[in-house]
Amino acid sequence: MGTLAAEKRREAHARDAHSSVASPPSTAGASAAKRAAARASPSSVSSSVAPAAATSLVMPAAKSRLTLERVIGMTSLSNAMMAVNPVTGEIAYSAGCIVVIYNLRRNKQVRYYRVEKSVACLCFSPNGQYLAIGEKGYSPAITIWNGTDGTLCAELQQHKYGVACMAFSRDGRYLLSAGLVHDQHMYAWDLTKDVGTGEVEGKAIGAAQIQEKVLSMDYCQEGNFFVSVGEKHFKFWFLDDRDGFLLTGYAINDIPEMQHRNAVMSTKAEATFTSVACGYGACRLKTFAVTSDGTLCCFGASCIMERLVSLEAAHGNAISVTEAHLTWMMLVK
Repeated sequence: MGTLAAEKRREAHARDAHSSVASPPSTAGASAAKRAAARASPSSVSSSVAPAAATSLVMPAAKSRLTLERVIGMTSLSNAMMAVNPVTGEIAYSAGCIVVIYNLRRNKQVRYYRVEKSVACLCFSPNGQYLAIGEKGYSPAITIWNGTDGTLCAELQQHKYGVACMAFSRDGRYLLSAGLVHDQHMYAWDLTKDVGTGEVEGKAIGAAQIQEKVLSMDYCQEGNFFVSVGEKHFKFWFLDDRDGFLLTGYAINDIPEMQHRNAVMSTKAEATFTSVACGYGACRLKTFAVTSDGTLCCFGASCIMERLVSLEAAHGNAISVTEAHLTWMMLVK
């Protein structure tokens, strides 16, 4: 009898073990609320253990919870796929459809953001309050997240095939986004925050058709303009005194067309500009850009190239400007 009872207990334990299978995470729905729930980070799944049937051994209900502890590897292949929070210094980088927030001082991954498609670009607002994530693929989205608690604030959709790069205005009200080379569109977004709910409503207030490949963009507070650069591309996008974008009077897909001004340069007009940054302090009206062949260029408020210098490097990749320093990243062969 003792042997028979022991065999029954082992059979009950085996049935309990087979019944404890975690359910897969839910897929995101059409609404921003469902997408936020599906992307909540850290990622987790849970399930309950079914009670054993027809046995005297009753197992208590238990729950299992899987928590994302660490992401190994990254897919940041360009300077647009990595961003630094200007307030906290935390680094955001892409790993497939996940954005990892890495705290350098703690040497730890502290937060994760999940989107539906592969991440194409990242951008923090100047006050560090928002993180914009651009996707690539058919009908991509730009998602705006709270940079502190990781909640989804807004979802913007106009691009068709992917978002190449983005830039916030200094006050965080405007966001400029450029599509990938096959998308051929640029959009200006007006972001309005609901003080009560904290949600952000984004509206496309400007559009432009672009034929070139755009690689980087930035905003100049003093000059009140955005600047975008890329392959044979260097354009300024000015705002008027009422903080509205200068328009041509025409429309693109029922969105007002933005007016631009091309940079004036006697050389490097056919170059590929890989990164751009607007100046601060004494250089607040200057725009700095680096080319793929390792040349640093400086433009004034009138959009005219004032100076260029060779970095004596095989390739220039990224540039960053502070009030005291100008830093660039280059590839040395």
